[in-house]
Amino acid sequence: PNEFGALMVLAASLALSGGLFFQERKLRMLCWGTLPVFGLALVLTLSRSALVALILAGVTVLFLFLRHRSMNRRLRRVMALVLFGCVVGLAVLPLVPEKAFFRFSQLKAFTETTSWQGRVENWETHVALWQESPWLGWGPAKATMGTIVDNEWLLLLRRYGVIGLTVFLGLFGSSFLGLSRIRRVNSEPSLVALSVALQGTLVGYAVYMMVAAVYHCLQPMAILLLFLGLAYSQWQPKRTRLQEASKS
Repeated sequence: PNEFGALMVLAASLALSGGLFFQERKLRMLCWGTLPVFGLALVLTLSRSALVALILAGVTVLFLFLRHRSMNRRLRRVMALVLFGCVVGLAVLPLVPEKAFFRFSQLKAFTETTSWQGRVENWETHVALWQESPWLGWGPAKATMGTIVDNEWLLLLRRYGVIGLTVFLGLFGSSFLGLSRIRRVNSEPSLVALSVALQGTLVGYAVYMMVAAVYHCLQPMAILLLFLGLAYSQWQPKRTRLQEASKS
């Protein structure tokens, strides 16, 4: 459920960003139509961590949209999004099982849930292992150490130490900032929508990785890398841009 929920975070981010940034009316309607489908699919997984990641991704997409567009266009589309969300929310509310309401209501006091307490006990075990080799970690160590840590940041820290985690954070941050640079260089709406959606997804995944896994999960990570590769295929080094400008 968590892995499929993480995948729906990416899908919903793409739909939301497309609905906000696309110029073609048909494409925007397609994005608005698929957004509630992805949201409902995530809710049906009962994944609380994916729901939190979705909220953070959506807030990030909206924040970047409000910074990117002119005020009048921003207000119109945000108001349309709010009204659309209210209507769709009321329409799909009867489809949401009671168990989902119960699980999501536990987010108000998540530290008292048994799943959180079990995670904390698991984290304490792996923190103790990491402290025995803090700088370089233990490597994969699959033969002697468990792979289920319920915190991917801690798993990276235990495997690769402070140095490895620092490198990973550098790659994570450079991917996020690189998407911003791509948007500044190329203002084509579909590329802007893709870049903003991926930035929102990365923010959501950064929090999601505190209780689950993305980097060590084959399905969500492979799909995320495909979309990142698609966005970075439009990357143009500064030297190339200067040469094209001089020719024109």
